[in-house]
Amino acid sequence: LQEAAKLAQKYNYQLGIARSQVVSSYHHYRQGRLGIALNEASKALPALEEHQDTWLPRIYNNLSMIQIDMGNATIAFDYLQQQLVISQKQGDEDMEATAYHDLGWLLRQNDRQIPEAISYFERALKMFSKGRHPGGAEITLINLAESYLKLNDYQKARLYAYKAIDAA
Repeated sequence: LQEAAKLAQKYNYQLGIARSQVVSSYHHYRQGRLGIALNEASKALPALEEHQDTWLPRIYNNLSMIQIDMGNATIAFDYLQQQLVISQKQGDEDMEATAYHDLGWLLRQNDRQIPEAISYFERALKMFSKGRHPGGAEITLINLAESYLKLNDYQKARLYAYKAIDAA
């Protein structure tokens, strides 16, 4: 990553710089360094938006995850909506499915929004089931099982849990 970032800087390749910042932001996020992750993502965003780059849905997703961990669910929801719109516009089904999944996950945190969350999970599952995103279907099936468990619908929870096991 550092080598790619240096080359992008050397040739003033703005999209290369921004894409390096996306990856850097993601890795800092995974390490729990939210401030650094947010800073890297914020630096990458303008160039990606200016060019409507294919990495734009990824940075929106990363920004949403950072905001969730920072306790800013409303901001996270807005980023996920942007990810969904841009993914659809670009025809990026993997990132569209990820947006549906993550919207479902975020909404499921509020018991009153579980039915809406299930709707998002079902959309994600339909797209993930095409097999292009390793693990996406399994994770979505698990989240469907957990959602139905929260609704005390044990039959559907068990059904989706077993489907997750079979898929894995």
